[in-house]
Amino acid sequence: MNIHRYVKLTLLIFFTALLTAPLSAQEIIRHPAISPDGSSIAYSWQGDIWHLGLNGENTVPSRLTIHEAYDSGPLFNDDGSAIAFTSNRFGNADIFTMSLPNGSVEQITYRSSGDQLTDWSGNTLIFTSERDFNAVEWDAEVHTVPASGGTPVRASDAFADFATQSPDGKWIAMVRGSCRIEREAYRGSANLDIWLMNTETGEYIQLTTFNGNDYMPRWVDSNTLRFISSRSGRYNIHEITVRGDGEAVIGEQLTSEEEFGIRHFDVAGDGSMIYTSGARLVHVDAEGASKQIETVHNRDFRFDPVVYESKSNGLSGFAVNPGGGESALEIDGEIFVTENDKEKSKTKNISEHAYRDRDAAWINDSTLVFTSDRSDNYEIYMAVSSDDNKPSLVETLKKDLRQITNTEADESGIAVSPDGSKISYVSGAEWIVADISADGGIENREVWHDEWWSLPDDVAWSPDSEWIAYSQPDLYFNSEIFIRPADGEGDPVNVSMHPKGDGSPVWSPDGKMLAFISERNNQDYDIWMAWLTEDDWDKTQRDREEGLYFEDESSEDASEENGDEEAEAEVEVVIDLDGIHNRLVQLTNDSGNEQNPAFDGKSEHVYFVSSSLTESRSEIYKVKTDGSELSQVTSGGVSPYGLRLAGGNHHLFYVSNGRLAMLDTSSDKAETVAFSASYKRDFEAEKRQMFDEAWDILNRGFYDPDFHGQDFTGLREQYEPLALATSTLTDFRYVFNLMLGQLNASHMGMYGPDRDETQRKQTGLLGAEVVPLESGMEVTRVIMDTPADRKQSKLYAGDVITHVNGVEIESGDNFYRHFEQKSDEEVLLNVTSSEGDEREIVIRPAASIGNQLYEQWITDRRELTEEYSNGRLGYIHIRGMNLPSFERFERELMASGYEKGGIVIGVR
Repeated sequence: MNIHRYVKLTLLIFFTALLTAPLSAQEIIRHPAISPDGSSIAYSWQGDIWHLGLNGENTVPSRLTIHEAYDSGPLFNDDGSAIAFTSNRFGNADIFTMSLPNGSVEQITYRSSGDQLTDWSGNTLIFTSERDFNAVEWDAEVHTVPASGGTPVRASDAFADFATQSPDGKWIAMVRGSCRIEREAYRGSANLDIWLMNTETGEYIQLTTFNGNDYMPRWVDSNTLRFISSRSGRYNIHEITVRGDGEAVIGEQLTSEEEFGIRHFDVAGDGSMIYTSGARLVHVDAEGASKQIETVHNRDFRFDPVVYESKSNGLSGFAVNPGGGESALEIDGEIFVTENDKEKSKTKNISEHAYRDRDAAWINDSTLVFTSDRSDNYEIYMAVSSDDNKPSLVETLKKDLRQITNTEADESGIAVSPDGSKISYVSGAEWIVADISADGGIENREVWHDEWWSLPDDVAWSPDSEWIAYSQPDLYFNSEIFIRPADGEGDPVNVSMHPKGDGSPVWSPDGKMLAFISERNNQDYDIWMAWLTEDDWDKTQRDREEGLYFEDESSEDASEENGDEEAEAEVEVVIDLDGIHNRLVQLTNDSGNEQNPAFDGKSEHVYFVSSSLTESRSEIYKVKTDGSELSQVTSGGVSPYGLRLAGGNHHLFYVSNGRLAMLDTSSDKAETVAFSASYKRDFEAEKRQMFDEAWDILNRGFYDPDFHGQDFTGLREQYEPLALATSTLTDFRYVFNLMLGQLNASHMGMYGPDRDETQRKQTGLLGAEVVPLESGMEVTRVIMDTPADRKQSKLYAGDVITHVNGVEIESGDNFYRHFEQKSDEEVLLNVTSSEGDEREIVIRPAASIGNQLYEQWITDRRELTEEYSNGRLGYIHIRGMNLPSFERFERELMASGYEKGGIVIGVR
């Protein structure tokens, strides 16, 4: 069992990431800005803001900010005496300012909505955000706020990014479109174009019509605009002349970068520029001469590159040895072993290596195998004690670790037979079943399957090691359960035989039943079971309990005479394969999904995981093999996964909230296994590991084997040095995403947190848009079904909020600051209506109004459809490609189309 340590990749490749490789001479500078007079620059490096003069010989920058948070996107004010920047110091992106050279940092925006600074014009900061207007649009809202502080105001009814105002204040240039900037070669309808908004008339004018990406407009003067465009095949800087009526004249290309496109730039009033391309920071003077700037920073680390950690939770996978006394634990890509004891926490690190180790399995009580990519690709390794007097891997101080496979493919999915004689695993696109030799080697390899798209999952050995059960996908997006003899002689037999998904097969210890999950009815997964022989299928439950009248009494359960262990050793699995799919019984049929079945040691009950009817998290349940006596076993939010019978068939083991737990099936009492896993965490080495894993996943799994005409190995050689030279995780992911963008494919990206541990402030939301007055805040719009729309706390357009919890709202005050940490708390508002009537209301702000914004958006479009069609058409919107959206579509189809001539259907 395993869960990835550093990478959660779903293409979109979703990562919870770590850090880094040895520091390089390269320094990846982000978001450079140039002062209005062109004399200095500011930029982000190591997640802090730095300042550097351009006119002297000193190339040592000064550090302006130092904070755990990621500070980025600096911009100068008009006279170069101050900068503004974006930072996530309080759990989300807010805007801050500071005077140069060493002023204090002042927070300007206060709202948990993600504000991105795009311009500083006069005393006005322009930024984009998603607040009380954006419901489903890809682009953000454009807002302005005084640089001295105050309440932001939405500046446009259009959604856009990169908003920037012309020096004369007449125009706001902005970028509209939904394509990711990383897709340099994109051509299509989602492309990014530059638009103008006339601040005097509210008119919108499209400036660029290139079907690729044009973005990041920057004003040189009120008639000259520069921007980044991919129209040359690489992102380079181009120029537009904007006439008084907004007509655009596309000018020349100003740069000629070829190896890496330009990703960020800024321009001074004299036309000089600063930009980044790959690892290069380039200055272009007013005459057009360019020069690379070599920066030399203080090389101290922002975070410790190596830390020693000790964990008593954080478990992602485990394997229990056959005797049940010890377990192998997978924690942060390291393999540990510990005793299965609630008191003793002694734990040994088997890995002691920076690479990822996973797929742990035991051959016997003292021999552990696992996969590791320490030899460039994943191979199988074996760990044993080399001290004859201390065979336990927990106790020994002498460990023998050796590689037992050597292929060019990645090995994964180890499953060892109960008698320790055979092993099943995947090698690249091949499913291998092999013998385990006396010295622990792998021999007599047989390829059972060689198509990567339909490799088996959930491989389970029968208790006598003579059969293998597994699930396998087909071309119809279905998964079936199969059984096959372990000697490979017979053909696979389909046990489940149904067009809906089936998975997670598990054998009963007595070898008479095979349980699995199936979604063949009720559109959710239930527990099903197959009787393996006709004789057992024909018996009634009472026959099974009392025995048949003519049954030979001498064949009575061996456990009564010889003990459980001998009885278990004598299990012989007999299967009547003909018509086995007709011998299925459904054990559960509750709403919700039942998962992870496991038998108890007596083969009387099937335990499984399901959502609790009374609590939000999942619990363990059990049901008898005849489907009776369903009961809940655990409570209190156990959230179990990996449930399995192990250790002499007396205990079920599982992961619960990051810790290993074992459940005694004789009493249904659970206890936690104590462990203390200590290891050295090298973030530099982990960053290289991240890049290797992510690149390898795409190299093996990208849907186009030609990589959209790109040399993917060449891209690695080009981008890996840049990624490994980054100083933060945020920058590492940025560079990796640039490489992904060269493939020009949708739904791909690496995302995740950085190492900072900052405050997490939450703004309480009223559900009303407001604008500041000289005294108080005027409500301009109320969103349906939000706190501001409830009967007891109703606000109306035209209302003026004068006080929050008795504090007067004064000019220059940021209204949202009063609602920090007020989500679901009672807040007293003093309100004056548009007629002058005063009242008090108590409101409970919400943590989120996303669903209400969406419903308001739907209502608005339904009304527009009604108006524009004179009542002849209905309107439906499909929010997502998922079952809830489909079910809503079904519900609304009749109502929206009733007595209409047609329906307008919006998709996503």
